[in-house]
Formats: sequence, C-alpha cells, structure tokens
Amino acid sequence: GDFPQAQEFQTRCKELEQLNQNARNVAVANYNLGFLALGMGSYSDAAGLLSEALQEFESAGNDRESAFALNSLARCCIVSGDLDTANQYSERALAIRRKLLDGKCVADSLRTSAWAALEAERDSAAMDQLKEAIGLARGVDDSRGVSEALDLFALTVARRSEERRVG
Repeated sequence: GDFPQAQEFQTRCKELEQLNQNARNVAVANYNLGFLALGMGSYSDAAGLLSEALQEFESAGNDRESAFALNSLARCCIVSGDLDTANQYSERALAIRRKLLDGKCVADSLRTSAWAALEAERDSAAMDQLKEAIGLARGVDDSRGVSEALDLFALTVARRSEERRVG
C-alpha cells in the first residue's frame, strides 16, 4: 500500500534497465509505473506510461504483455470517464487473450469490459460478460477473479433493483 515507495523503487529499476539497454524490462517498468500511477489516481500520468509501455511491447511483438497494458489502459479510461476508448482497449486486450488461450487473463479482460459496460449502463452486456468471467475464473481456480466478478455482478443487480424501485 506504500505507492510512493513502490514508485521510487520502480523508477530506480527503470533507470538500471535503461543503463543495461534492456528494452523489455524498461517497458515492464513503464507498465508498473503506469499501474502505480493508476492506483494513486494520477490518471493522465498512468495513461502516458501505460501507452508508452504498450508501444514498447507492440514493437517487440509481445502480445501477452501488450494485453496487460491494453487492459490497464481500459481501466484508466473507465475511471476517467472515457468509456468509448475503454471499450476499444478492452476489446483489443480480450481478443489477444482469447488468441493466447489464457483463461485467467480472458476472465480479467471480461471483468474490465463488464465494468465499462456497467458504467455505460449497458447492464445486459455486463451481465453476460460477468457470467463468462466467473465461469473462466472458476475453471482456473482464480478465487480473486471470481470475487471481483461477483462484486461487479452485485453492483449491476443493485442498480437494476434501484431503477425498479424509482421507476
């Protein structure tokens, strides 16, 4: 939970990897710094670092890590309110992860897509994605993934109940 300390360590890692001319690890450091910035609520910093990492991963032809960057960029866009861009990023991440046959990561991307759908009040789409995400997460024994999906599922159901009461 000590984001500033983690940021300091990760910045030092990036500097060392730059000195070693290790492009892949510099990209990973940029991703990690972007992820930390997202956690600290610095969304423009997060978007910049995650975009830089994405470009570096794509240049290296690293699909798996590109999908991580895309999924995190989608989350950054969701919390920033840019749901159209969030959908574009999450769809790209999901497509890559499905191609790689990585059930745990597919479930993660489905949760991100469902969150974007929920924020855009597309509850039906969110429910469908969450059902698939729960099934995949259970299949790979990912209890955290199941829990996150159930949290979003509960939010969707609660909102539907609230709309019925108000309507």
